[in-house]
Amino acid sequence: MNKDIHHLEELLKQAKQGDEKSKNELCEEIHVRLYRFVQFKLQGCSPSDVDDITQEIVTAFTAKLNIIEDNPLKYAWKIAWNKINEFYRHQSRRKREQKENDPDWVADSFDTIADPNSDFTAFLEVDDEVKIIKNAIKELSQFCQTFFLYILEKGGLDKQDYEKFWQFIKQVEPNLDKNAFYRRINYCRERLKKLLES
Repeated sequence: MNKDIHHLEELLKQAKQGDEKSKNELCEEIHVRLYRFVQFKLQGCSPSDVDDITQEIVTAFTAKLNIIEDNPLKYAWKIAWNKINEFYRHQSRRKREQKENDPDWVADSFDTIADPNSDFTAFLEVDDEVKIIKNAIKELSQFCQTFFLYILEKGGLDKQDYEKFWQFIKQVEPNLDKNAFYRRINYCRERLKKLLES
């Protein structure tokens, strides 16, 4: 077993037995490890959003401490994904509500639909394609999901972007070598391709 994971599991075991020092140390370890990930996923958001989401993750992790059986970091990752997705859903809903309350946007939308020369169904087709891709990405591993979301955020990757992504992954998985990193990326691409073709 990875020594790092073993150390976290020892802290978990002691925390569940009522050791406050171990509990605090474990929560601090989780906070430090996930902060950079949240910062990475919330690029463009305010530092206060990053702090708030990270704290929500740690709070939820602490509340579930007694039901975590092993690998507390893996459990915290799941919470992190859920909190980040929840954050973006809320952001998307808020933006949509702001648009729908904007009289100019409503008028423009109505004009587009009412215009006989406008093909408003094109938007539906794009939405359908996006749903298919989104559902396919959900079937992939956390590494692959992070990789494809990184591509979407960047609008494509150049050599420097790959290097930045590699450096980010190294923070999460220090023992992952570069050849294995690129093999994973190739696997992610092949896997997504098969899912979209099926």
